[in-house]
Amino acid sequence: MTSYDVGQVVYVVSSQKMQVLPFVISEEVVRKTLAGQDVTYLVKRDKTNKTYNLAEIQGDVYVDIDDVRNSLIINATNAIEKICDQSRRKGESLTSSPRQPKPQPPSKETAVNVPTDEDLKSFVLDDGTRVRVNMQDM
Repeated sequence: MTSYDVGQVVYVVSSQKMQVLPFVISEEVVRKTLAGQDVTYLVKRDKTNKTYNLAEIQGDVYVDIDDVRNSLIINATNAIEKICDQSRRKGESLTSSPRQPKPQPPSKETAVNVPTDEDLKSFVLDDGTRVRVNMQDM
């Protein structure tokens, strides 16, 4: 069991009430019995004389506010993940067909048709110039 000092401030993160409650340790009660030693911490919430048994308060006890902050962030993240997973599963159940992959946009490279020797014909012009002409272009 964790030990606390009288006058020390502790923080209880209550998941039932969704809040952080600060308490001050007002008493440390030590009981020695045949079964062993039992330590009880009594805490106060305000300046009244009303005390509470720390062990009976529902929630996690922290001594550092940074630990409280980290715990709250982890709890919020887990809750958000759970909500998103449930929504995703519900969304998948709404569609009867599996999701089709998105078509890929055509590449920017244009295909070049290289003519074969059968497509090219050679001619000799009247001035003696030799030319090769692609017959598919005609």
